[in-house]
Amino acid sequence: MAESVSKIGIISCSGEEIPEGTIARQAVRRVLEGLRPQQTVTLCLPLFLAGQTTPAKATEDSAAAGGARCSCGGPSPDGKLAMNGKSVTINGLPLIFQQLQKKGLQPGNGCADTLLKTVRVYHPIEPNEEAEYRDALVAAYPTFCERRSKEQRAGAETHGS
Repeated sequence: MAESVSKIGIISCSGEEIPEGTIARQAVRRVLEGLRPQQTVTLCLPLFLAGQTTPAKATEDSAAAGGARCSCGGPSPDGKLAMNGKSVTINGLPLIFQQLQKKGLQPGNGCADTLLKTVRVYHPIEPNEEAEYRDALVAAYPTFCERRSKEQRAGAETHGS
């Protein structure tokens, strides 16, 4: 009888554009490749939150669709925010919105701090830009929620008939 092997999942993503993110990813690589290669696996937080526990399957799906990549090798769906007439790209924004919606976050002014705090984990936001990001996120989140609800209703109608 084959023995089941449990591994510890390590989540390293903490920002592509900040030094701390690089340090975190280097530390994870050291554990994965040198210190505990047989006992650890890496997980991509946005993929994990989206219900995909391994980057491999998501990578195949993303490659077929020509998508962007996260540092873990998985897809990095991005979202764009309109801020002062310019478009700002935030990696993983659709997954962030999706997860917050699943947790029951309702659109409106009451969601602003949660949206800003969550996006800040993946995307650097300067203190002087907080108000712009907050306004853009509060404007974009309801649109996402409405679109997602319509997609879910359409999917339920298709599968229900």
